[in-house]
Amino acid sequence: MIALKDKESSKKEKEYPIVFDYRKFNFSKLEYIEPKKTGNSVCSSIYYRASINKVINLFIRTPVMNTISGICKKNNHYYIDLELNINKGHTEFYDFMNKFDENNKQIVFQNSIEWFNQQLPKDILENYYTPSVNLVTNDIHVIRVKIKSKGDVIIPKIFNNYGTEVDLSYISPKDEIEAILILDELKFFKEKFTPEWSLGQLKVFKKKTREASIPDHYLLADENDLKDQPVETNNNLSDHEDLDIKEEYYQNKLEQEKLEKARLEKEHLKRLERERLEQERLEREHLEIERLEKVRLEQERLEQERLEQERLEQERLEQERLEQERLEQERLEKQKKIEILRKKEEKLRLAQEKLIKEMNELKLSTNNLTNDNSYKDDLDLNNSDNDNSDNEDLDLNNSDNYDSENDIETIEEKYYKVDPDWGDILENFKENIEEVIL
Repeated sequence: MIALKDKESSKKEKEYPIVFDYRKFNFSKLEYIEPKKTGNSVCSSIYYRASINKVINLFIRTPVMNTISGICKKNNHYYIDLELNINKGHTEFYDFMNKFDENNKQIVFQNSIEWFNQQLPKDILENYYTPSVNLVTNDIHVIRVKIKSKGDVIIPKIFNNYGTEVDLSYISPKDEIEAILILDELKFFKEKFTPEWSLGQLKVFKKKTREASIPDHYLLADENDLKDQPVETNNNLSDHEDLDIKEEYYQNKLEQEKLEKARLEKEHLKRLERERLEQERLEREHLEIERLEKVRLEQERLEQERLEQERLEQERLEQERLEQERLEQERLEKQKKIEILRKKEEKLRLAQEKLIKEMNELKLSTNNLTNDNSYKDDLDLNNSDNDNSDNEDLDLNNSDNYDSENDIETIEEKYYKVDPDWGDILENFKENIEEVIL
């Protein structure tokens, strides 16, 4: 039984939707569904969060307005244009529609990356958005409302101001109406996006025909009336009462006109203030766009300079690296040459030591030979005269010089065989060798 009651209550909630008062509407409870492609457009459904576990469609009751041309049909689609006149007390409803448009643009801006994979700028959204209310004059705006139909039969019901259902023929241009609007979805096309309102119900107010007024005073007087109740007395009293009523009516009317004039003037001032604020907002946005553009250009310039400096720095480092490599190559080559020279010097030193050793040995042998010859001269001195000694000494000296020269040539030939380039070096030592020998 409880389940059945819940189902019945849910059905009733579906049958009798919540109709919102536009003057007390909470925009923060609107929820937008991610757009999905339907036909030649992309649509985002919009719901109202009634509770934690419940969302409902949005039904808005309009103020009493005039229809411009009644219900129209174009390309098998029905619609009705509603006149929103600021001078007829429609300011609050106009503000509601404007707030709703601003909320739509803000929601699309916040979700553009998730929905369209790119961040859409606000100025682009502003240009592409088609508002719910279209401006006709400064004070008159038009709201076009779609009317759903099945073939030639429209789905929404139409009532007169007595609550009786009527058909399309009952509506005429300039009629006063009151409507229930349903927010269907937010539609995205190639070059625009706009909310789509459809008609839920319509009530038409027809002006009453002037009826014959029934006077309040006594009209059936004749001779049968009692004398103490003259009709004239009653008529005079009635005339005075009528005058008082008329006077009070005119006073009330003047007072109402005065209040209405003050209200309209106040609304006019509010509208001017809104226009001024809107102009200031647009100017601020324009200045902000210019500032951001300047910042962007400056950042690009700085980035270009940074890249140029990096390029020059890289070139400088590359040149330094090449220069270092060249110097290192020269250093290595120089070090290699020094090593070669060091080795040559070492060989020369060893050769010199060997040469000195051989010269010392040669000198030692020469001294021994000289000692031997001296001993022989001493022996011969006893047997020969002075002349013969002198001749023998001369011959001995000649023999010593001959042997020394031959030894020097032998040593020189050895070192030529070791390294032909050392010829010049050995030539420099030649005199030293002869000096050592002598």
